[in-house]
Amino acid sequence: MASLVTASVVAAAGLLTILPAHLADVPDRSAATAVEVEWHDPAVERQLSGDALASTEFEQRFGHAVVASLTFPLRFAPTVPADGYRASDVAYRAQDRSLYVFSADGTSVPDDGLVLVASVTSGLDEIVACAPTCALRFEPATD
Repeated sequence: MASLVTASVVAAAGLLTILPAHLADVPDRSAATAVEVEWHDPAVERQLSGDALASTEFEQRFGHAVVASLTFPLRFAPTVPADGYRASDVAYRAQDRSLYVFSADGTSVPDDGLVLVASVTSGLDEIVACAPTCALRFEPATD
Protein backbone atom coordinates (compact mmCIF):
# COMPACT_ATOMS: atom_id res chain seq x y z
CA MET A 1 0.00 0.00 0.00
CA ALA A 2 1.40 3.34 -0.96
CA SER A 3 1.99 5.68 1.89
CA LEU A 4 0.08 8.94 1.75
CA VAL A 5 1.83 12.17 2.57
CA THR A 6 -0.35 14.97 3.85
CA ALA A 7 0.62 18.15 2.10
CA SER A 8 -0.48 21.73 1.94
CA VAL A 9 -0.44 23.58 -1.32
CA VAL A 10 0.83 27.11 -1.21
CA ALA A 11 0.75 29.46 -4.19
CA ALA A 12 3.44 32.10 -3.95
CA ALA A 13 4.66 34.49 -6.62
CA GLY A 14 2.95 32.45 -9.30
CA LEU A 15 4.78 29.28 -8.29
CA LEU A 16 3.09 26.23 -6.83
CA THR A 17 4.92 24.70 -3.88
CA ILE A 18 3.94 21.59 -1.96
CA LEU A 19 4.97 21.56 1.68
CA PRO A 20 4.67 18.66 4.10
CA ALA A 21 1.85 19.39 6.58
CA HIS A 22 4.22 19.72 9.55
CA LEU A 23 6.05 22.57 7.76
CA ALA A 24 2.91 24.34 6.58
CA ASP A 25 1.97 25.22 10.18
CA VAL A 26 5.30 26.92 11.02
CA PRO A 27 4.77 30.67 11.50
CA ASP A 28 6.31 32.99 8.92
CA ARG A 29 9.37 34.34 10.77
CA SER A 30 9.72 37.23 8.32
CA ALA A 31 6.50 38.53 9.93
CA ALA A 32 7.94 38.22 13.45
CA THR A 33 8.30 41.46 15.38
CA ALA A 34 11.92 42.27 16.17
CA VAL A 35 12.31 43.21 19.82
CA GLU A 36 15.64 44.51 21.11
CA VAL A 37 16.59 43.23 24.54
CA GLU A 38 19.41 43.62 27.01
CA TRP A 39 20.13 40.15 28.40
CA HIS A 40 20.89 39.61 32.10
CA ASP A 41 22.62 36.27 31.45
CA PRO A 42 24.69 35.19 28.40
CA ALA A 43 23.40 31.60 28.72
CA VAL A 44 19.81 32.79 28.27
CA GLU A 45 20.85 35.00 25.35
CA ARG A 46 22.38 32.01 23.53
CA GLN A 47 19.17 30.02 24.02
CA LEU A 48 16.64 32.69 22.99
CA SER A 49 18.32 34.88 20.37
CA GLY A 50 17.79 34.78 16.64
CA ASP A 51 15.60 31.95 15.36
CA ALA A 52 15.52 30.02 18.66
CA LEU A 53 11.83 30.87 19.02
CA ALA A 54 11.02 30.20 15.35
CA SER A 55 7.86 28.23 16.05
CA THR A 56 6.84 29.92 19.31
CA GLU A 57 3.72 32.07 19.54
CA PHE A 58 3.29 34.69 22.23
CA GLU A 59 -0.24 35.15 23.51
CA GLN A 60 -1.65 38.31 25.11
CA ARG A 61 -2.59 37.55 28.72
CA PHE A 62 -3.78 39.51 31.71
CA GLY A 63 -3.77 42.73 29.67
CA HIS A 64 -0.20 43.45 30.74
CA ALA A 65 1.99 40.67 29.30
CA VAL A 66 2.55 38.39 26.34
CA VAL A 67 3.38 34.81 27.30
CA ALA A 68 4.89 31.89 25.41
CA SER A 69 5.21 28.27 26.43
CA LEU A 70 8.70 27.15 25.51
CA THR A 71 9.26 23.65 24.15
CA PHE A 72 12.55 23.43 26.05
CA PRO A 73 13.68 24.41 29.54
CA LEU A 74 16.05 27.36 29.86
CA ARG A 75 19.38 26.31 31.30
CA PHE A 76 21.08 28.99 33.37
CA ALA A 77 22.01 29.84 36.94
CA PRO A 78 18.95 31.82 38.11
CA THR A 79 19.49 34.91 40.15
CA VAL A 80 17.18 36.12 42.90
CA PRO A 81 13.53 35.53 41.97
CA ALA A 82 11.50 38.63 41.10
CA ASP A 83 9.04 40.02 43.63
CA GLY A 84 7.50 42.23 40.95
CA TYR A 85 8.08 43.38 37.40
CA ARG A 86 8.24 46.52 35.28
CA ALA A 87 6.99 47.21 31.78
CA SER A 88 9.79 45.89 29.52
CA ASP A 89 10.87 43.03 31.83
CA VAL A 90 11.31 39.59 30.30
CA ALA A 91 10.83 36.86 32.90
CA TYR A 92 10.96 33.06 32.97
CA ARG A 93 8.89 30.65 35.04
CA ALA A 94 10.67 27.30 35.17
CA GLN A 95 7.73 25.27 36.50
CA ASP A 96 5.81 25.50 33.22
CA ARG A 97 8.58 26.82 30.92
CA SER A 98 6.74 30.10 30.35
CA LEU A 99 8.43 33.21 29.03
CA TYR A 100 6.70 36.50 29.95
CA VAL A 101 7.27 39.89 28.33
CA PHE A 102 5.57 42.51 30.48
CA SER A 103 3.99 45.67 29.07
CA ALA A 104 2.96 47.13 32.45
CA ASP A 105 4.32 47.29 36.00
CA GLY A 106 2.98 44.87 38.58
CA THR A 107 3.57 42.85 41.73
CA SER A 108 1.45 39.76 41.13
CA VAL A 109 4.06 36.99 40.93
CA PRO A 110 3.23 33.27 41.04
CA ASP A 111 4.12 31.51 44.31
CA ASP A 112 6.66 29.36 42.48
CA GLY A 113 8.34 32.53 41.21
CA LEU A 114 9.61 34.35 38.17
CA VAL A 115 13.22 35.05 37.26
CA LEU A 116 14.04 38.20 35.30
CA VAL A 117 16.19 37.28 32.28
CA ALA A 118 16.18 40.43 30.10
CA SER A 119 14.81 43.92 29.54
CA VAL A 120 13.21 45.14 26.32
CA THR A 121 15.01 48.25 25.07
CA SER A 122 13.05 48.69 21.82
CA GLY A 123 9.76 47.26 20.57
CA LEU A 124 7.56 47.55 23.66
CA ASP A 125 4.80 49.33 21.68
CA GLU A 126 4.61 46.36 19.31
CA ILE A 127 4.29 43.99 22.27
CA VAL A 128 1.40 46.07 23.65
CA ALA A 129 -0.29 45.83 20.22
CA CYS A 130 0.09 42.04 20.11
CA ALA A 131 -3.44 40.64 20.02
CA PRO A 132 -4.40 37.91 20.43
CA THR A 133 -1.10 36.30 19.38
CA CYS A 134 2.17 37.34 17.76
CA ALA A 135 5.62 36.08 16.91
CA LEU A 136 8.65 37.81 18.44
CA ARG A 137 12.31 37.67 17.49
CA PHE A 138 14.73 38.74 20.24
CA GLU A 139 17.72 40.73 19.04
CA PRO A 140 20.59 42.27 21.03
CA ALA A 141 20.09 45.88 22.06
CA THR A 142 21.92 48.46 19.98
CA ASP A 143 23.42 51.60 21.43
